[in-house]
Amino acid sequence: MFCRTCRRDPLLATLDHMANWLDDRIYGLRGRLTPADEGSLWLLFLDGPRGEVILASAFADAMAHVDAQMTRNLVRILDHVPAVAVLLAVPRADGRPLPVDRQLWSDLEGHDAIPLVDLVVVGETDYWSARSAAA
Repeated sequence: MFCRTCRRDPLLATLDHMANWLDDRIYGLRGRLTPADEGSLWLLFLDGPRGEVILASAFADAMAHVDAQMTRNLVRILDHVPAVAVLLAVPRADGRPLPVDRQLWSDLEGHDAIPLVDLVVVGETDYWSARSAAA
């Protein structure tokens, strides 16, 4: 399973079995990104058995200001959006994570109420997955 919530929600468990699901979401996100998005934080709220994006929200330069207050505010947002799951994405030209990206994943992964699919760092041609790196 890709998250603790999957054990409780069979709809989330279906996402884990979809071949190329994450690649498809990243491909769609790349089509929206511009160089100005570097270091922003994208929240992709998912719904339905296929994990379709129902809402996307970006916070410019969010990753430059990650601290306990920002994490608490993000948890509040994630807890109050009625979505099946959330995919977090950080655009970085090289597709490689910074320590702050790994720290945000670590801080958020411990909140059981948040159905986190993954945190991905999306580059122009490559991406990094926090969940895959932790496996």
